[in-house]
Amino acid sequence: MVGLLGVILAGVLILAWRPLWSGGAFSKGLYVTGGVAALVLILLLVIERIEAMGEYQ
Repeated sequence: MVGLLGVILAGVLILAWRPLWSGGAFSKGLYVTGGVAALVLILLLVIERIEAMGEYQ
C-alpha cells in the first residue's frame, strides 16, 4: 500500500512538474516536498522487502 502511494505520488509529480515548477516559491516547495515524500515512501518499501526476505530464510 505504501509502495502504491509512492508510485502514484511520483507519477503525479512527473506529470505536473512544469506547472508546479513554473509557479512561485510555494509551488516549488510543494514540488520538492512531494518528490522527497515519494522517494522516502519508495525507499521504505524497498527496505521493508529486504527485511522480509531475511526473516523467511
